[in-house]
Amino acid sequence: MRAAHKESRQEPVNTVACLNTILKQLLVNGYSQDYLDKTSKEIEYVCRKFSITPIQSALLAVIAEESSGGRTAEYEDIAQSFDVTNLELMSYIKEVHDMSRKHIIRILVNPHRNYCNYDVYGDAMEAILNDSEYSAPSNANLDTEEIFSRMRKLFSEYYEYALPVNRLYEELTDLVQNSPDSLFCQKVKETEIEEAHYLVIFLYLCHRYG
Repeated sequence: MRAAHKESRQEPVNTVACLNTILKQLLVNGYSQDYLDKTSKEIEYVCRKFSITPIQSALLAVIAEESSGGRTAEYEDIAQSFDVTNLELMSYIKEVHDMSRKHIIRILVNPHRNYCNYDVYGDAMEAILNDSEYSAPSNANLDTEEIFSRMRKLFSEYYEYALPVNRLYEELTDLVQNSPDSLFCQKVKETEIEEAHYLVIFLYLCHRYG
């Protein structure tokens, strides 16, 4: 009697291939147990590369698909890919914000309308294409020139509606607090500006006129 043949699945090839498989299965099955069973190896591969959760790997696949075509993902695009309503998707959005804090997904806030678009940060997309492990850029121990360069980038992203104001506050505070060797940051902390709002104004003036 011949043993029953079991379908064998190939090991994941690279991050692009894994995200492609994840997206295709998501479009067919939605975020279901069937989807999770059919993409378990690909999900594990992407989660390991980006230090994210299974649900975040699916969100990354959808948003990366749009970003790779030079577009941004809209809320409705993500809902359709997950085969859920816009209301149901609200339970997943906290995962997007977590990936934003990890500098993987960029949230583009439209100030004139009550919605956001989403895309993948350039360095995260580069990690996808190069099949490399991704870690967010660190603000730790930057010299003064690097600090001002990072400040310019943060304010630029804010002006382009690519960085919400609360994230701007978080990033600038982290920039000052995690650079103890910088004389500039030491002087800023000596001012004892406690409220983030005033700290951001002070750093803006330093950035603008320094």
